[in-house]
Amino acid sequence: MKPKQCIIVILAVLVSLSLVDMARGVEQIVATERKPERFTRESLAGLSGVFVDVTGVMPPGQSDVTRAGLKTDIELQLRRADIRVVNRVEAMSTPGIPHLVLKVTTHKDAAGYIYAFGIELNLVQAVVLLRDSKLVGRGTTWSTGAVGLVGAQSLLRILPSVWDRMDQFVKDYRTANPKQ
Repeated sequence: MKPKQCIIVILAVLVSLSLVDMARGVEQIVATERKPERFTRESLAGLSGVFVDVTGVMPPGQSDVTRAGLKTDIELQLRRADIRVVNRVEAMSTPGIPHLVLKVTTHKDAAGYIYAFGIELNLVQAVVLLRDSKLVGRGTTWSTGAVGLVGAQSLLRILPSVWDRMDQFVKDYRTANPKQ
């Protein structure tokens, strides 16, 4: 067997063993993380508050995690970090109309043992087109995310990845808005 073929076989065996472990609810694999870039952190400077929106979440009947529960937990984390949380009406009068949007997506494999998941945490704000300042739209100014695999019996293992993204937002917010 050629060295390249040997490496492919070894990787296939390791992935297979990981999938078996995940099917038993033993493991979570976060395949990739997307971290915010420096200039996106700067877009948090002067932010006076955010409206929180949660989409997606866990498959129905597979977990006790709900959009409303996750939204409440996120708002609590922001308040504990002294980041003002505004309601939808207040957001419309907040400079930039800032929305912190969490999107959690899941997809079960055909055998029903494994879920692929994706987590996106985006700050969406009003933006102005440089070439024509009369054109105002909405754009993502800060973003982070992760994708991975988890055993079907271990869907709640996705939540630490959600909290890692939130911790990154709080850290970047604090960096852009140091306490006086």
